[in-house]
Amino acid sequence: MNSGESLQSLRRLVLSDTHAALVVQICKVVIAAAIGSITGVAISMGIVFGFVLIILTPVFNIYYAMIFLLIGSIYTFRLFQKNKIQFSMEAEFNGPSHAINLFEEI
Repeated sequence: MNSGESLQSLRRLVLSDTHAALVVQICKVVIAAAIGSITGVAISMGIVFGFVLIILTPVFNIYYAMIFLLIGSIYTFRLFQKNKIQFSMEAEFNGPSHAINLFEEI
């Protein structure tokens, strides 16, 4: 085997290794996409089944409504507390405000 033939065989080997590495990377991407798709479908179905269970079962329906009522009450309380502080700070630093104060005593 002369040097020209060995150089050609070396080029074919390098080229085929590059193609093999590309095929392996493509296979990894396809496998990752398939696993991600299956996981996403499973999570979505679990969430939908949970919502169906909440809607159709009266006990869970009331439980879910109570959770929403509690969380809504907490956010409303925090909003009113923030507005009280904002109006009091505004009155101290900026003088009288022309904004409507819901907490002003008549």
